[in-house]
Amino acid sequence: MNSSIPFSNRKGFTLAEAITVVTIMGVLAALAIPRFNIVMQKMKNQEAIQILSTLYEPQVSYFKDFGSYASDIDDLAIEMNKTPDNFGVPILYSSTTIQCEINPARTALASMESDDTTYTLYLLDDASIGCVPCASNLCVKMGFDQF
Repeated sequence: MNSSIPFSNRKGFTLAEAITVVTIMGVLAALAIPRFNIVMQKMKNQEAIQILSTLYEPQVSYFKDFGSYASDIDDLAIEMNKTPDNFGVPILYSSTTIQCEINPARTALASMESDDTTYTLYLLDDASIGCVPCASNLCVKMGFDQF
């Protein structure tokens, strides 16, 4: 009795087929992972954007009352209950300017640095959010215009 299986009835993949599938999976992963990281970073940024945006009106009100912006959160009429999960605590500025490349200097009212310290988000005097480092396209990839 011959127990060998005829060649045409064998089940499974050839080595060439397996290599092709692994190669395709690798290319797809190489394309998807960087984009996934940017999407995750954008989601984390929402926390800082919300906190910074909350600081805008109190800073403007403080400026109207005292002629300069507050440099301490305790000076503002707000309560910060939570330590940010993905950023350092907000830092307020009484008079700080930020300038990127050829753009004119902008007044920063507050900032929050990412936990990995690769970038910092700034609340600007027109209520917009800026991102530094200016020379990096990380900020642009996350959807922030260079200011």
